[in-house]
Amino acid sequence: MPAGQDDFWDGKVTAAQDVTTKQAHAMRHDARRRFWRLVLRLENDKIRPPMAFRNAVGMMVPLVLGLLVGHLNIGLVACLGAFNVSFSDGGDPYPQRAKRMLLACALVATAVVTGAASGSDTALRLVWVAAWAFAAGLGVSLGTAAADLGLISTVTLIVFTNRAMPLNMALASGGIALLGGLMQTALSLFLWPFARYGPERKVLAHLYRDLANMASSPQAKRESLPLTSSTLLAHGSLASLDRDHSIEAERYRSLLNQVERIRLSLFAMRRSHPPADELLGMSQAKTLIDAELLARDVLTQVADMLDSGTLAAAGVNQARLTERMLALDMLAQDQLATPTAAKADDGDNKSKPAAPLLPGSQVPQATLSSSLLMALTGQLRASLDLAQRAVMVDRAAEAIRQPAPRELMAQAWGQILLANMTLRSSALRHGLRLAACTFVGQLIGVVFNLPNAYWIPMTIVLVLKPDFSGTFSRGLLRLGGTLIGLGVATVLFHLFPDSVWPVVAMIALFGFAVRCWGPANYGIFAVLVTAFVVCLLALAGSQPKMVIAIRGIDTAIGGIVGLLAFAAWPTLEASQVMYRFAELLDAYGNYFALLYDGLKQPASLLPKKAMEIKLRARLARSNLEASIDRIRSEPFMQPEHLSLLGGMLASSHRLVRAFMAIEGYIGASAEPLASCMPLNKLVQGVTDSVAAMAEALRSKPGTVAMLSGRQPSDLRGEFVALARQMRAAKPQLDAREKSLLLELDRVVNSANTLREQVEQWWSAGQMKVNTQQGDLSPVPR
Repeated sequence: MPAGQDDFWDGKVTAAQDVTTKQAHAMRHDARRRFWRLVLRLENDKIRPPMAFRNAVGMMVPLVLGLLVGHLNIGLVACLGAFNVSFSDGGDPYPQRAKRMLLACALVATAVVTGAASGSDTALRLVWVAAWAFAAGLGVSLGTAAADLGLISTVTLIVFTNRAMPLNMALASGGIALLGGLMQTALSLFLWPFARYGPERKVLAHLYRDLANMASSPQAKRESLPLTSSTLLAHGSLASLDRDHSIEAERYRSLLNQVERIRLSLFAMRRSHPPADELLGMSQAKTLIDAELLARDVLTQVADMLDSGTLAAAGVNQARLTERMLALDMLAQDQLATPTAAKADDGDNKSKPAAPLLPGSQVPQATLSSSLLMALTGQLRASLDLAQRAVMVDRAAEAIRQPAPRELMAQAWGQILLANMTLRSSALRHGLRLAACTFVGQLIGVVFNLPNAYWIPMTIVLVLKPDFSGTFSRGLLRLGGTLIGLGVATVLFHLFPDSVWPVVAMIALFGFAVRCWGPANYGIFAVLVTAFVVCLLALAGSQPKMVIAIRGIDTAIGGIVGLLAFAAWPTLEASQVMYRFAELLDAYGNYFALLYDGLKQPASLLPKKAMEIKLRARLARSNLEASIDRIRSEPFMQPEHLSLLGGMLASSHRLVRAFMAIEGYIGASAEPLASCMPLNKLVQGVTDSVAAMAEALRSKPGTVAMLSGRQPSDLRGEFVALARQMRAAKPQLDAREKSLLLELDRVVNSANTLREQVEQWWSAGQMKVNTQQGDLSPVPR
């Protein structure tokens, strides 16, 4: 190679390296900026003065009563019980809130009894707190509610290990704390509502009604449906459900997903809908117009159900709905049976010319319309089913309708915990890290004989989180907030006279502020809770100056221990979330293959093998849910990516629920259900699609063309062919066969929805994976 050319290539490589270095610096700067934005972020939607007021009342009533009757210690214990239980309060539906708060009451009371009883034995206290912390850390596998309960109870346990007392007094203290928590629960549940998820349901009803009105709108037939404002409002309203993994919340997210798919299907149908006097005959154009009118009727009925909240109030006519859906099925089948242009309706028996082919395609226009209509029918059926279940108040009727799937859907907490007993589980790693750090924190206090040394392990528990950004942002906010809170408490104790009632007033003020503004930012929480605790201790007889100094030292020690431990064994969730999703899809694919064998021969569905596969699926699901919850605190994730992740998770849940229902039908009888059902092609298509999605999620964006470039399986077409063959072989299907066909329709709908979402996730210009660094970050646009 000539020397000049050699210099040219050297210069080109150097320039490329400079560009890469600049990009790396820019990305690191952007990550730091996002991290500090996370630290300083104020989440205004979490500021709830009414809830804070009732929580403050729940704390102050027992404290004031204790003062008035001359039993201050009893009032303080009840106040602490109410304070700890208040953190399980919220604005979610009351049935869920009641279960969570009652469980918090039980855990707090247990922590008070065992902590106070073991406080006098140093060895027992060290081991017991570490064991409880391990269980709390492992509890993140059960969801955020379980993680929060574990945190609350661990903090309570640590506090009361510093108040050693005989067993009888420990039991009495636990009972008092339980009463305080129950009072807090009663105040929270005082106004039990009659409807669940009311605001979210109303927004979705508005969105479906807009979609229904536009489905048959005569103007702008070829234009996209202008639902931007309604869609943005719905996404914003349902964002509060992103951390809620209940079945009800998943239904509302799935309803939102179906809106997007129906909108695109209607748009595509309008694009393939020429004027009646051009390419298609009058009957063909009329068929497509009829389809839009039928879709409008179904969408309107969905909107009415969501708006009213009950089937009765919505005036649901089940016979009319069945008639509408059958009419859509008939239209789709008629379209499929007439791939060429329909005959003219003017009675001259002359046929119109055959419909021209689309550019670059060998599919007639009428066949394309038929495929779109079949897809729209499946999406409408899914929306209708989700809306009916979302507003169904007769739970007994739903249980009778599908007893086996509901039994299978029960939360198997013990099995999930068992599945997480492996170092591959992030929950187990978090539990081990938390247990080791709390043990070390307690040991430091024992060795150096520090006063009020329980603040060291308490700070560790509050700081350590399963994710990297959450831990370090909380660590910085905890240390800074504690110092500011101590300064605030110092100023207040110099300003106010040394008497009881001003301290009680400050406790009420800080208690309200902790529950009102504390959830919006952890730094604000650290400031307020520090001042709140100092006031409580001052009321109990401790000297404020001594308390302030000791708390500052112990908090600094605990924060440093927690940060060093996480730095030594870090976890970056952004590098794991797509791999966890791929593991989930692999597990679901294996599950579906197992079910297919069971459909052919129920005796082949061995309980041990089925349980092994489902344990792996539960592990993958719990890891993914925990990962998505943790990744929200990492500073370089965009809101649209988080929203898409939530939608993908909802689609995967809907897919596996259909699998679980199929397993229930298999177990209902030893008779094979697939004897006359040619399921091979459909099952192979579903398994191939799931495997391709898993492979794509493990890949770089540049190699995801294997998913978007590969000809996807026509799952909807295969399902229609299967249904027609079933009806041809057996015109009168029994109830189980009809139910199986319905669940297979849900499988197809969920798999197609999830595939579209995976393609959106890795679409060009959205995301980039650096497999060497192990990070996940946006591509600059």
